[in-house]
Amino acid sequence: MTDSQLAADREWPYRPNFDQFKHQAMDLLKAYLAGDASAVAEVQRSRTNPGPSFFRFG
Repeated sequence: MTDSQLAADREWPYRPNFDQFKHQAMDLLKAYLAGDASAVAEVQRSRTNPGPSFFRFG
């Protein structure tokens, strides 16, 4: 799967900014840690072996 296909799976705001992307990333992290099937699948599609550093901010 290409990066453009991964981007197509997620809805992007008309005028995105860093805070919006950070909020989406935090939502994905919370859902992933809670075991949400769609979040787990999204992370697995983008990385074959995600670990804690995958979610690191800063």
